[in-house]
Amino acid sequence: MINITRKISRTLVATAVLVMISACANNPLTRTPEPVAAVPAMQTPLAQRQATPAFDQRAKQLPIVLVVAPYADKRDTAPSRKIGSLNNTVFDIRGKDLVIEQDVAELVTQAVRKQFAEAGYQVRESGASGGGDFVLSGVVREMRLDVDMRDYILLTVESTLRDSAGRVIWSGVVTEKNDRFAGVSGNTRASIMKYLNSGLTTVAGKTQHEIGNSIRQLRPELFVQEAAIAKVKEGVTVLVAPAAPAPTSAPIAQTVAQPAVQPAQAVAPTVVPVVAQPAAPAAVPPPPQAQPQTSKGMLTVNTTPARARVYIGDVYHGLSPAKIELDAGVHVLGMRLEGYKTVTEKVLVKKGQTTEYELKLAK
Repeated sequence: MINITRKISRTLVATAVLVMISACANNPLTRTPEPVAAVPAMQTPLAQRQATPAFDQRAKQLPIVLVVAPYADKRDTAPSRKIGSLNNTVFDIRGKDLVIEQDVAELVTQAVRKQFAEAGYQVRESGASGGGDFVLSGVVREMRLDVDMRDYILLTVESTLRDSAGRVIWSGVVTEKNDRFAGVSGNTRASIMKYLNSGLTTVAGKTQHEIGNSIRQLRPELFVQEAAIAKVKEGVTVLVAPAAPAPTSAPIAQTVAQPAVQPAQAVAPTVVPVVAQPAAPAAVPPPPQAQPQTSKGMLTVNTTPARARVYIGDVYHGLSPAKIELDAGVHVLGMRLEGYKTVTEKVLVKKGQTTEYELKLAK
């Protein structure tokens, strides 16, 4: 009797499930919509396009199609993927060479494309159908990252923007150079890549900033919000840029014809006496301001061979040749280069003067 009851219950549950599935299939809210054929979009010429607030706020895109061509690797060591040396312990990397897994030019190209896409441009790769309004290309001149007591990075990227007719709109070189202390815990593979990506983001951001200003200067109607052209950022050398816009001329007053003056009787001219004005007193030049006193001096370090790591005390100051501003007084100068003896010297930096130090390193 119990088995019969269980079979009847299972039959009723299965029937209820089938009824629910059938109801869902007939419900227009849950029915899968019919596929709609995609209609190819036609690109409106740039001259006929303009930005609208609704388009910019919802789509977060500008009506500008930018083709970013692959950057070329023009380093002295190209096409090697070695970008630096490991002179300090990295917990999950062995060896003395810092080699990245990705191609150098590809890494820079991806950073630039990402930066423009986040700024709202419609970014396309070269060869994509439809072309673009502008084409951006460039070369990698330098990419170096040395891991030491203080990590050192140097990135130099040259970019060129052309319009659809091939005319150069903007060209410039962006350089990012800095150093950092990785911390007491040291470096890992992840921290090194994060440091490199941070430098690439800075270079791509400065590139996008300068090119965006040039496009805004040429075609302000494509941007929703009017903005003043910002100054060139630090680390950017502009080679070609649009000419500054000419100032708006004052409106020309219309000439209104005056009615002809009827001839009148001659009137004796009125003589106005001229009174000589006293001469203005000569301007007295302001007293010369005293120049601020400085307690610093400069130290220039040159080594043979070059690219030795330069330290002041325990602080890394880059590679030789180096020019360092220091407080006046005695400092401990250290120089290290793989394959050569480490040198430590005391140098005196005089206030307001430049101290030159040259050394030939010994093996």
